[in-house]
Amino acid sequence: MVLQNRQNIDSSRERLNCTSAGIQGLYLYRCFYMSEEDCVMKQFKHTIKQMGLACMSLLLLAFASTVQAATVEVKWDKPEEFTDIESTYVGYNGQFRQVYLDRLERHFQRLASMHLDDDHTLYIEVSDIDRAGRVEPATGPESEYERVVMPNDVPKMTLSFRLEDGEGNTFKYGEDVRIEGSLTRPEGQGRFPRLNRTDRDMIAPEARMINRWFLQTFLRD
Repeated sequence: MVLQNRQNIDSSRERLNCTSAGIQGLYLYRCFYMSEEDCVMKQFKHTIKQMGLACMSLLLLAFASTVQAATVEVKWDKPEEFTDIESTYVGYNGQFRQVYLDRLERHFQRLASMHLDDDHTLYIEVSDIDRAGRVEPATGPESEYERVVMPNDVPKMTLSFRLEDGEGNTFKYGEDVRIEGSLTRPEGQGRFPRLNRTDRDMIAPEARMINRWFLQTFLRD
């Protein structure tokens, strides 16, 4: 009786070990109830499936490594002297300025990635920004200052740019180009990057202005 129970326990342990080995162990466990021919065929199919998944993963990794995007290099020329990139929070202009410029640079990059050839490089130097509206003392208790934007207020920017191909040839450029926002949205909104909530709060008028400039400069021949 004791020997019988011990054999049952050993058999159960073997089955548990087989199952805990994962998917392959599950196949081996099932093979116990199959003919040798069926078991070999099932293991063969399982191996082919696993090889197929591995090959697919390698192909996806190889494809991802070859995907490239156009490069954008943005230079901010003395941003502390720009006409207006003020924050509404006293004492935070330095921190706000960097975050604000980083978001504008990312918007330039996203536009280039969507519309320029992969081997192209767009060089941009911004020499002035004048945000829409102006900062004034706030009337509410939550902030000491607020940005007041009137219906006809639009942002302005002065920039120089140069677009090069993969061999370094310049085929489009501009010096001290002054661009302005518009009260109307540029056509074809689906052609431009979507803004998240933070971007909408911080750079929405400037993003629309940059979209219009990009459309007129690079997407219309």
